[in-house]
Amino acid sequence: MPNGSLKIFSGRSHPDLAKKICDNLSLPLGKSHVVEFSNQNLMPQIDENVRGADVFVMQTSCAPVHTGIMEMLLMIDALKHASAERITAVLPYFPYVRSDKKDKPRISIAARLMADVIQTAGANRVLTMDLHSPQIAGFFRIPVDHLQAAPIITDYLQRCDLTNHVLIAGDASETKDVGRYANRLELPMAIVDKRRFDDSDTAKAANLIGDV
Repeated sequence: MPNGSLKIFSGRSHPDLAKKICDNLSLPLGKSHVVEFSNQNLMPQIDENVRGADVFVMQTSCAPVHTGIMEMLLMIDALKHASAERITAVLPYFPYVRSDKKDKPRISIAARLMADVIQTAGANRVLTMDLHSPQIAGFFRIPVDHLQAAPIITDYLQRCDLTNHVLIAGDASETKDVGRYANRLELPMAIVDKRRFDDSDTAKAANLIGDV
């Protein structure tokens, strides 16, 4: 366990979330900035001493996804070379989370590649939420804290008027997760029969299974 001070840094993907977490912990947000050159290269710089510190780097994979990934990797590398004792990558939404298997010929298992590059950059631990498949945690050789949002979301929904409400799973792969919510909230569930007719990310709802 690191003996140094706790520090939280944020990339540019969601600084408001990082600020709220810091406020809740009564900690200042770590000082850093990112220089973006005319050729779109990035140079994050840590603007305070992190030697021996227990550091958390927050970055989620909202758009622009690839800029966010590269920014996070460079921040982790900068912190490693600044002698942080432990670096935890905090990724509320893990990049390429759905590319967790080789289901077509000659494609990359991108989630595995993300695990490799995060470790190579210098992260000692990863904290993420609601992975598309729990097996993604096994892609890492470092500890992974895989948190679930269900208890918090369920607690919120239980304080709402859910009369005549139905939970809908967006496709068959979501049935298990939505089923947990339905059981906790004692609500009926329906499933969208979704079909993809090409390699794009656009799917069409062919049918709705369930009583709505």
